[in-house]
Amino acid sequence: MTTSTKEDALPWYSPVVLVGHLFVSLLIGFFTASSVVPAVPRWTVTGIWVALTAGYVIYERFHPNTGGRDENPVDYWTIAHTLAGVVAGLWYVPLVYLLILVFLWEVFEFAVKGFGEKEEIRNRLVDMGVALGAWILVVIPVMIFTGAPFPLADRYTP
Repeated sequence: MTTSTKEDALPWYSPVVLVGHLFVSLLIGFFTASSVVPAVPRWTVTGIWVALTAGYVIYERFHPNTGGRDENPVDYWTIAHTLAGVVAGLWYVPLVYLLILVFLWEVFEFAVKGFGEKEEIRNRLVDMGVALGAWILVVIPVMIFTGAPFPLADRYTP
């Protein structure tokens, strides 16, 4: 393990911007989500996603040199992005808001030091694509089994 230098240190504003971004994302999710899927699977998968993401953050904190993670289109964070799509699908977040959230997350990663500013464009596209694909793979069966309409832009109230 190498020691980090002053240049590698996370600037004070990076965690502040992260908290602000997460707060806005949670607000968007809260105000657009629908209770189409029962609470137990929604909360279970959400908990797994949060735990996995926290685990990745802790891992990277103690292993900062992750070996080419930013140069490849697929990396271990692809799993977290995929699960984000599953979570959004289970909460029945409308497509428009999902697209806004995944796009804003990639802008955040690009713009804020320490969160993926060195990622290549293919990685960003894969991250957005797997979130969208996972969302579709959840939403379509939910529509079939519950009769809920396609969640394009409006919150669905069952």
